[in-house]
Amino acid sequence: MNIHDGKYVSIQELFKLSGEKFLGYKYLEKFGKEDELLKTSLSYLFKVLSVRTALSIQAHPNKKLAAKLHKEKPEIYRDPNHKPEIAIALSADFMAYYGFALPELIKKNLQENPILS
Repeated sequence: MNIHDGKYVSIQELFKLSGEKFLGYKYLEKFGKEDELLKTSLSYLFKVLSVRTALSIQAHPNKKLAAKLHKEKPEIYRDPNHKPEIAIALSADFMAYYGFALPELIKKNLQENPILS
């Protein structure tokens, strides 16, 4: 919850009140034109996790499959969007995806896919 005019409101309500301020002009230009829902919501799920033990691995469908599953079974797949994820460590001793790829491969992927960096 966030405070707006001295009242607690949801983040979605803030987006409705002032999408350009809270989502940004570029975001609205890119995503708002593609999907009306994204004019008042994020195209991604924002989570801040506090982890003391390892998290389970999750698999999310790509955009095309997510839309198909949502159309076929909206009661189970409530969102037609994909769920790209990124982990950002907030402490120096945090290890994420340890052992999944060698540093050289990660560097190569970052160089070949600038959007990741």
